[in-house]
Amino acid sequence: MNTTLKVLLSVFFVILCGSPIWYHTMTVHQTKLPTNKLLNLSSSANPKISIQIKLLFDEQILKTQNKDPFLSKVKKEVTKLSKEFQQEFLTFQINTQAIKLKKDYNNMNDPKKITKFLEESLSFHKEKENQKEKEKENNTEMFEPKYTLVLLNIPNLSEGIYLPPTGRLIWINLGESTNEDNLLNNLRNFFPIFGCITNTTKFTTQTDDLHLSFILLNQDPRGRVLNWEFEEAFNYYLQPTLEKLNKRFSEITFDSEMIAYADLEHFRVHKSNEANRNNEKGVHYSISKKTLRRVIQIGEWSSSVATNKPVLRFILFVPGQKFTPLFINKNSGKNRDAFIVPGIGGISIHNLNKSETQLLNKNDLRRSFLVFANQMRLFLGIKNLEKFNYYDPSNVIHDIELDMLILDTLIKNLNEAKHSLVSLHTLIEELPYMEIPEEIGTHIQNAINEIQFSESNMKKKNYKSAYFSSKRAIEDCNRAFFNPSISSQLYFEMQNRFAIYIPIFLPMLAPLITKLFKQISSF
Repeated sequence: MNTTLKVLLSVFFVILCGSPIWYHTMTVHQTKLPTNKLLNLSSSANPKISIQIKLLFDEQILKTQNKDPFLSKVKKEVTKLSKEFQQEFLTFQINTQAIKLKKDYNNMNDPKKITKFLEESLSFHKEKENQKEKEKENNTEMFEPKYTLVLLNIPNLSEGIYLPPTGRLIWINLGESTNEDNLLNNLRNFFPIFGCITNTTKFTTQTDDLHLSFILLNQDPRGRVLNWEFEEAFNYYLQPTLEKLNKRFSEITFDSEMIAYADLEHFRVHKSNEANRNNEKGVHYSISKKTLRRVIQIGEWSSSVATNKPVLRFILFVPGQKFTPLFINKNSGKNRDAFIVPGIGGISIHNLNKSETQLLNKNDLRRSFLVFANQMRLFLGIKNLEKFNYYDPSNVIHDIELDMLILDTLIKNLNEAKHSLVSLHTLIEELPYMEIPEEIGTHIQNAINEIQFSESNMKKKNYKSAYFSSKRAIEDCNRAFFNPSISSQLYFEMQNRFAIYIPIFLPMLAPLITKLFKQISSF
């Protein structure tokens, strides 16, 4: 055996011995994932949420009816009615009962007094105290979707459904007509409250936390320098609702600022002598929604707020004296003074009266802040129901609506978390050479634990804890799914490795293999 052959064999021996070491150094680390639990998530259904409705009839309504058969028939009809509005995750339990109220209420015509009277008559205050004691024992605020619906007949008050701002007591005034058809028709109008959440206008974010930025935008500061009593107006019209949201739903912060100016001189503004929004004849100006949006974008549409949360901006636009009063021209021909920009915020026009000073006080800002409140409802996904009497406009979100918002978001969070985990598991299986660090495995395990904890709390009817667990599950899923180490490997498949190493090893191995064949063939 000559020297050349010995050298070649030695080289190939070194390559053969070093290949396992090289292969080991190139093997990616994959954290062991709970595969069985991940697969079970795709087939597991969320626990059902039971809505309990206690339907109470004032005995005055039953005077002309045969009491027991009538109650039995109404319960049967209402149960059938509830199934029409039953959603995938909601079920209804209906109980009917006749009650005798302590005193005559027929002469009352103030909804607030009637609500207070019903709470006292039905011992709601005692129930609230018991609930608070229970919450103290569990060291958390709890709520169960239990609602009391009282049917009354008050001739001096408008017929319809009255939704008190707080509590889970709702009452329906049947007016003078207490027949069965009118009763069932009012109940049919009541059940849509359980489907009051819509995704059409909802401001979707990775979390439910928000930052609200309120901006006073003065179109022409040369005519009148403006200021506003923002804190007083905010504390009166919006703060109670934000406290309720922060306590039960999400963390919402806010700020305010004043910006000047947004010039209208170079945009198309129409002058008209037709009746304006208040049906008053006289000169007024109109501008299209698209044009006003462009005006405000030029006038620093995005405020200077610095936050990591998604921001909703509410702009109070004050036109100058030259363009007052200004309205938004709609295709329907009607003039409006407010609109929303999906995913960004809302705009309200405030036309200054001659009596208004340079300082806009709480009363001056009332209408604009109620507009902002309604826009905020839309961004949270809460529909306004036509048949409901929201007799306290300063209360932006009612307890039953907040209940539905929490429950709807809870179910969507669980579904999204499960879908994300199953998708991630499928992705990892399709890319076996993708590195899975310990951090991702920890987030996946935490997300599974939070989902299980959430479902366990749902079965215990502790929906607040279930909701916050679902939020944490979503956060862990997002941290796992959008981990930088995964994102960088999504498009780096096995053939990419061959594309890297072949140009390195082939030029080195080709001459060695050729020489080896020549040496072997010479024997």
